[in-house]
Formats: sequence, structure tokens, C-alpha cells
Amino acid sequence: MRFAAWVHLAPAGSAATASTSPDASSALPAHCSRDLASAMASWAEPPPGRRQAAPDGSRGPSAPEESVPDLERGTPVILVVDDDPSLVHMYTRFLERAGFRALQACHGRAALDVLEHTRPDLILLDLAMPEMDGFAVLEALRARESTQRIPVIVLTGHMPGEGEIGRLHKSAAMVLAKGLFSPDEVLDCVRRVLARSSVLGSPARSLVRRAVGFIHGHYAEPLTRQQIAQQVYASPGHLSNCFRRELGVSPMEYLRRYRVLRACELLESTDQTITLIAFAVGFCDSAHFSRVFRRLVGVTPRAYRRGERARVVSAPSLEP
Repeated sequence: MRFAAWVHLAPAGSAATASTSPDASSALPAHCSRDLASAMASWAEPPPGRRQAAPDGSRGPSAPEESVPDLERGTPVILVVDDDPSLVHMYTRFLERAGFRALQACHGRAALDVLEHTRPDLILLDLAMPEMDGFAVLEALRARESTQRIPVIVLTGHMPGEGEIGRLHKSAAMVLAKGLFSPDEVLDCVRRVLARSSVLGSPARSLVRRAVGFIHGHYAEPLTRQQIAQQVYASPGHLSNCFRRELGVSPMEYLRRYRVLRACELLESTDQTITLIAFAVGFCDSAHFSRVFRRLVGVTPRAYRRGERARVVSAPSLEP
């Protein structure tokens, strides 16, 4: 399943601030992809000097020499690979505002074409794409000596299963679920990977990914941090430390966000009551569910069902 919506993230106890300004670094419309593209249309114009997309869907330099000056000046180059144009433009916008140089590719083959004449410092990669999916791209990267060492952050709407996690464990620096992280948090992950400061040992990274897989499979149950830790044979404290280093959030904050994302899907696709949806995604009572939902999304579940969206909210406060 592919997540189309992104969750707004706001600190506990704060109210979402309505605004139409696109300049808040933590703003991310909680609409489906076509709504997101429409909302961004008024401010997604390419800055001066940005190259236009090539006919094959890639956005690489028109000649190999173009990539040299930025690299020599030390500007990190990020290749964004996703088949959703609205998400590609969104990632590009935030990356460039943060001082990075962004290249774009709309599918795996276009990404490999870009890599024929430039070497980015990092790749943001979707998994589910036509023609050539993210797994095939990762295999191609590792098969080429020139691209073997390029770090990859996987951003996916469909979290991989156990077998797929094993494949990603050997190839991706991080695996992030779409909809669970704000743009600022994704940027923090990019910076940590580029600085090599967040690279965990293989056992720790595997532990986090196994815990994430367990959360995705059992989010509707009344989970505790202790139960999650037991499933991956770790102490609660060690699991929390690994989560914060790998993903920037605690296990329980990740669980809350995932439950709310699932609740958004049910609010949009079913006519179930708020109470039934709260129980279906793992909350014990509807009042607590509504408070958490409003904190993360910026509006109440009932308002969300009516189509209301908080345009701009703050970055999250990560609870222990």
C-alpha cells in the first residue's frame, strides 16, 4: 500500500497556526498527492539557474562539467528519486532551501541515467516505482564501483517485510516511512548521514528496522515500549537510544505517528465512528485519540473527516 498523505507534526499542547505561507520550514500539507501538488503550485517555481527536466524524466546536468563547480565549492548534491512529481518537487524545495543542490529523477532508470554523468553525495530513494523499483536501483548502485559508496536514504510508503529488510540492511543508510517524518526531520537525517555521525553498527540498525516491522504489524494492539523491546531481544533503554540515533524519535512516538497515519486513512476511506477508528488503530479511548490526533495533525479527527487541514504547524517535540 502506498501512503498518499503526510501527517502534520506539532508539539504537545500547541495549536496549529493557520497560514497560507509556504515559507515555514516545517510546513507540509496533509493532502493526497494531487492536492499537495496543487497547494505547492504557487511557490514551486524553479529558482534561477535550475535546470529543466530532461525528456526521460531526469533532472541532471546537461553536460558532465556542470556538476564540478558545486562539488568543488563543497555544496552537497542530493539526488531525489520518486515517481510522484509533487513529492519530488517538495523534497527538492526543502533541500535547496537548506543549502543543498538537488537533482531529480522520476523513476529508477532515470536515476541511473543521472548517475552516468554525475556523482551525488546522497540519494533519497522511493521503493515502489514503475519500470525500475528502488530495490533494483540499490542493486545497480552496489554493482558499480563508481556508485557503491553513495549513501542512500529510502523514503517509502510501503514499509518492507522481513525479507526485504534484510536486503535493505546491506544497502541503505536509513529507511524512513513516508508520512511519519516532517521535512525538518528528513533534513536532519540527511545531514547526519552526510556527516557520517549517525551510522550505527549493523546490529543496531537491524534492531531498529525489526522493531519498526513489528510496530507496523501490531500497531492496533496495546503495545508498550517493554513489549516492543522484548520482540527484538533488547532492553527498552537500548532500543530507545537506537531509535533516536537512527530515526530521531522514540519508539513510542513512532508508534503514535503510525497509528495516527492509519487513522487518517480510515477517516478518509470509511464512515466508521471516531470511537471505532480510535480502537481500530490501537487507542484505548476516543478522548485520548482525539488529543493525540490534534497534536500531530493540527485538527480534530472530525474536522479532518470534513476535509479541514492545518496548513502550517510546528515541528514535533519528541517525548521520552
